[in-house]
Amino acid sequence: MARARQERASIAAVGSILEHLPDDYSGIIWGSGLTEGNPRRFENAHVVALRGHLTRKFLGVGEVPLGDPGLLVSDYLDTGNGREKRPGTATVRHFLHAEEPFSVAPRHESYSVDVTGTPDEVVGQISKAARVLTSSLHGLVVADAFGVPAAWYRERGDSLVTSFKFQDYESVVTPGWSRRVEFDVLEEARVDEVFRRADLDSVRNAQADLRASLREVAARLPHKNPVRFAMERRR
Repeated sequence: MARARQERASIAAVGSILEHLPDDYSGIIWGSGLTEGNPRRFENAHVVALRGHLTRKFLGVGEVPLGDPGLLVSDYLDTGNGREKRPGTATVRHFLHAEEPFSVAPRHESYSVDVTGTPDEVVGQISKAARVLTSSLHGLVVADAFGVPAAWYRERGDSLVTSFKFQDYESVVTPGWSRRVEFDVLEEARVDEVFRRADLDSVRNAQADLRASLREVAARLPHKNPVRFAMERRR
């Protein structure tokens, strides 16, 4: 898909990118979120969907579909999920920390997913994991798309990857509770106490709402072939 400067983009989609948009942005916002809980207003934008309840609150918009578009990855990639589960815990670290030593390794068997790999490689490894421990939000989202038990954490001393975006996302798929884990708990707890699946009904509802909202995006951007392609390529 072609990229454009923020002020000229027809659509701002996926990820914690809303702080980067100018106040007078007049394109479509689809499934994006804030990085932190600072109020923003996009009076000229067409807000079709947002990542979570917190972003919606701080944008001051009404009822719109909520959910991270990464939840739709299971519509498009056939990873063989469910046929072969790899034992142990897949650790999915944010790319900012990928080259740094792990603050503390899980006590139980674990292996790392290289987030710099191709989308098929990364998604395939996450979908086939028995469980996922992640400091990357989209590691959590992909796990939820394929029903993999997961937990998330923040690296010690990390000031760049905020908890806000995780809380925003989980407000949709685990309403009222969270899978955040602290390192001291991670070292001692049993895996079945730490790793949990997102609420299945909440995930399915978010996926359905996102699919419907993608149709609205396509209607507003009929000349944008990638959007049409995304709608037609579902498995």
